[in-house]
Amino acid sequence: MTIREFMKGHSGAMIHCCMSGMRVRTLAVIDDTLDMVCPNGDAIGVPLDTLVTYESWFMDRGSLIFDADGQTIKLCTEFDRITFDDLTSETVAWKHGEGVVW
Repeated sequence: MTIREFMKGHSGAMIHCCMSGMRVRTLAVIDDTLDMVCPNGDAIGVPLDTLVTYESWFMDRGSLIFDADGQTIKLCTEFDRITFDDLTSETVAWKHGEGVVW
């Protein structure tokens, strides 16, 4: 799955932690780039065609990650809540062999 597919045609989204409810990412699509801002203000621009992969880290969930600028970066944790710019909200879930399922 690519970041473009993850965004489902939306131009923006907010991701909230499944445990605390805190906003952990603010996402904005600008041209062919996703701008991702973390709560501490760190930001990165990533091409929309960047591949997102799944990293299992705890018995029943994992992280969605991607590589950029020589680093592995976390997009979100499985079961986090994503709210798109049209205010639709979904839980992020990963199905092996299919990628993110909503």
